[in-house]
Amino acid sequence: MLEPKKREYLTAKKILDAYNAGRRDFSGIVCNNDSFGNFDLHGIILDGANLDFCSFHGANLSGADFSGASLEWTSFVRADLRHARFENSRIVWSKFNEAQLEKTNFRNADLGWCLFFNTNLYGGADLTGAITDTLATDPSQITEEGMKKLAEHLGRMRGNIDPELMTRLNLSAVAAEEAASKAKKTEDARDVYEKDSAAYGTNKSRSGSYTNDKGQDNYLGAGKKKKKDIYES
Repeated sequence: MLEPKKREYLTAKKILDAYNAGRRDFSGIVCNNDSFGNFDLHGIILDGANLDFCSFHGANLSGADFSGASLEWTSFVRADLRHARFENSRIVWSKFNEAQLEKTNFRNADLGWCLFFNTNLYGGADLTGAITDTLATDPSQITEEGMKKLAEHLGRMRGNIDPELMTRLNLSAVAAEEAASKAKKTEDARDVYEKDSAAYGTNKSRSGSYTNDKGQDNYLGAGKKKKKDIYES
């Protein structure tokens, strides 16, 4: 009977050194809580790898293969992910803010609670079968329920992982909460402005000064708040 293949444990530096020496296939490797920041790893094969808590901030991962990988709390902020594959990967609580997406394959991936701020997610990625109902593409989409889930998740992890990593995750959570709070304040201010504008337009329309040919208000449609499309550039 064949013994199961032993998993290969590597640091980010060893992976980079091996990659620069010509190796491309790192299938099934384990590398946790390490930084690949700004590495050029285009075309690397990391299918089935465990890369939880790693950072690929600003890395060139174009054409990379993360199929079936575990990528919990992994950062791909500002990474080049054009033509990269994440099919069947578990990528929960991860960040893709400002990442480059073009024909990026997220088919059947779990993207629960991920952040995709300032990306072309719905235009640059294949999300067929992916879990996307709790991801956020804008800070205003971070809900109180999401922050509660995050606090519960961090609470369960506390004491089971490296204290320094725990601090980093907590700081990341605080940053997300602050971004959501700022977005809510901006949205509230916009609501007040639009309501005031709507009321002003409605009052004026009664005298006929601000109506169009059909007698409709030109200011937000008779006092109705205009719905903002969060995907507008």
